[in-house]
Amino acid sequence: MRIAVCGTANQGKSTFINDFIKTWPMYKRSAGKYRQLIKDQNLVINKNGDKNSQQIILDSLIDEAMEYKNTDYVIHDRCCLDNLSYTFWLGAHDLGEINDTFIQKSILLTRQALHFYDIIFYIPKLEKYAIKTEEREQREISEEYITEIDNFFRVIHDTYIEGKETIFEFSSPDGAPAMIEIFGNPEERIQMVKLYLDEDGQTLGKKSSDTLIQLPSIEEQADIDRIIAQNKK
Repeated sequence: MRIAVCGTANQGKSTFINDFIKTWPMYKRSAGKYRQLIKDQNLVINKNGDKNSQQIILDSLIDEAMEYKNTDYVIHDRCCLDNLSYTFWLGAHDLGEINDTFIQKSILLTRQALHFYDIIFYIPKLEKYAIKTEEREQREISEEYITEIDNFFRVIHDTYIEGKETIFEFSSPDGAPAMIEIFGNPEERIQMVKLYLDEDGQTLGKKSSDTLIQLPSIEEQADIDRIIAQNKK
């Protein structure tokens, strides 16, 4: 099972992954080679990102995703959707020489790369579950910027819920990964994942000994998300 965790900065993704691996120890964290690339090539990122850095990071994320088979137990800290969200932000602000042509190329590459993930857990920015400063990495990133990046993640998630093929290639023989919203305190996040994975780290219903529960269809997930949205209010 190839899993990725995505979302804007300072939402406790690393903490979630640590808790996930404690709960499902058969999983290993991917190397996150793009992080070393950023250091080795002194790439500019976030608000100072540009077309060159975004392309290098996207290529690295895709290359690493392709290293794993669907029989592996791996969890990625960030994926190509993260890169795409930051590219969208740069393009929206006319920064880093990010134009429509580059954005369309990034979307196309992301659509293809998504076939190398089985589940993507998206952690949204919610005031109700804000991460305390001492519990997160210390970064000089404004809350406004973090929120703006999250807004792009929400747009991407909406296309998944609505079954639009802008980014997720649902009609492909390879299908598309499930994009599942996970929120709450650390314990609640893990409990939410247990709605989708069994104790062996497989999707519920995959083995004959499991119940008949399957990952929800697009329509079923939409109903789940509507219920979740109501509970957030």
